[in-house]
Amino acid sequence: MLLLVPRVTATIGYATAVALLLVFAAGIVRAVRAGRRVTCRCFGATGGDLTTAHAARNVALALLALAGLAANVAGGSVDAAAAVVAAGVGLLVALVAIRLDDLLYLFGRPANGRP
Repeated sequence: MLLLVPRVTATIGYATAVALLLVFAAGIVRAVRAGRRVTCRCFGATGGDLTTAHAARNVALALLALAGLAANVAGGSVDAAAAVVAAGVGLLVALVAIRLDDLLYLFGRPANGRP
């Protein structure tokens, strides 16, 4: 919601997203390294145990948010055609992020550690 309003508020929104995603990634890495089986039911139809793939997803999303923050700080005008293309690419990336567990299972790596 913060990203839809003027530049200062959008900057706060991007910075908050980057910070939260990195904190979540660090928590996932910590749980995986400790050998804890923690089920993630945030994305996907079934959920599964947290893996380094979940941490990588959060880091990738944090990098995208960081790019958004940099673009927001740089300013400039927005071309309507570029905005439509960016929205389409954003929807595709969101779909992949949301269905990561299902995609990992589909390509042979069970997300919940079971065959």
